[in-house]
Amino acid sequence: MSIGARFRLFVEENFSSISSFTYVIQISNGLLHKYFNDDTAPGAGVLQKLYDLGCNINWLLSGHGEMWNDTEAGRTLRDKHSKKTVTADDNRKKK
Repeated sequence: MSIGARFRLFVEENFSSISSFTYVIQISNGLLHKYFNDDTAPGAGVLQKLYDLGCNINWLLSGHGEMWNDTEAGRTLRDKHSKKTVTADDNRKKK
């Protein structure tokens, strides 16, 4: 999986929409898609914003570790994701 693919996965798993993410991180939709498509790599400023939002930069760049860092923001996202996964599993069991 490429950096762009992991970037996309982080956004899709943790934000309600791409536009909400671009608003929070203050980049254009077009630039975000350049990152997603590996047309350009995110610079230090974007990486810092991702870290502040809870992204594990080691995972983003190398694929090693888990998606979320061990900051308050990362733990919050991990917890939300865990609850979402449990809810999805519960819904499948009900069918």
